[in-house]
Amino acid sequence: PGKLSPVYQPKFDSSTGEIVGGEALMRIKTSDGTLLPPFEHLERVTGEGRLAAETLAFLDLILADMKMFRAAGHFPVVSVNVPAPVAEEAGFPSTFAAKVRACGISPSQITVELTESALPKELAVLVEVLTRLRMAGFGLALDDFGTGMANFDLLRTLPFHELKIDRSLAQAAEHDAL
Repeated sequence: PGKLSPVYQPKFDSSTGEIVGGEALMRIKTSDGTLLPPFEHLERVTGEGRLAAETLAFLDLILADMKMFRAAGHFPVVSVNVPAPVAEEAGFPSTFAAKVRACGISPSQITVELTESALPKELAVLVEVLTRLRMAGFGLALDDFGTGMANFDLLRTLPFHELKIDRSLAQAAEHDAL
């Protein structure tokens, strides 16, 4: 029904206003050029057992873009969303790292994002995967914090370096009394 296409949401340095990177958002480009959100597509490839392959194919597109950015003299950090079922696969950290290294991209230029509401259920698996990714040099972000069951004990246990607070939590904090 369409072709994978990354769209980049910029990330700014709040002190300088400079664009320092972006988050690669998956979109599906139809034959007429329309960009569709990934929900139906990901549901279909999940049902077909191709979620990991599709995630890695998307990574290939991002890495190709990053090589193009580098050729133009830009070295942004790009965030990549990784679905929990893919992150839980035994060989995921090494496969992910091998793809990045094969393109000559530094792991420090990639931040792997996991969504709080979809974290792997097994804490031991989650700790192992995240630790292996951090040891390989990748950044780690917890996305949509405040939408799931993560707590500060969990945050202390896991090697995330970035916490992306969900809008609903931030809006509630503005109105809730302490």
